[in-house]
Amino acid sequence: MAYDEADKQVMLFGGATLIETWTWDGASSRTWTQKFPAQSPPVTQGAMAYDAAIGDVVLFGGFVGGWQDTLSDTRTWNGSDWMEIYPSTVPPNRYDFSMDYDPLNRVLVMFGGYRSTVVRGDTWLLELEP
Repeated sequence: MAYDEADKQVMLFGGATLIETWTWDGASSRTWTQKFPAQSPPVTQGAMAYDAAIGDVVLFGGFVGGWQDTLSDTRTWNGSDWMEIYPSTVPPNRYDFSMDYDPLNRVLVMFGGYRSTVVRGDTWLLELEP
């Protein structure tokens, strides 16, 4: 889950077995709304954070099928669709990690996680251009 500041709503994607995107504005309807984007990430348990520099939610990593099949893909949510992006440097694949936005330095910060049974204790920064 992540708060999408541009659209003023909470965003939820996927889980262990679902490829679904949901939003909740918490104001007018106070209900969850399922979105039906043209493109969706594979089933994943990655991490998401809102990147204020680009105005989109960013999703990284996770796994497909089981924790043995970890991912290292990066995707953005623009309020209506997912798009895979290809940063010049990509962290190793992982799941069960933390990611948040550092507004002072205008970068996403990612820490830790696992690849299969390997514990990752590294920190990565991602700076995206609008």
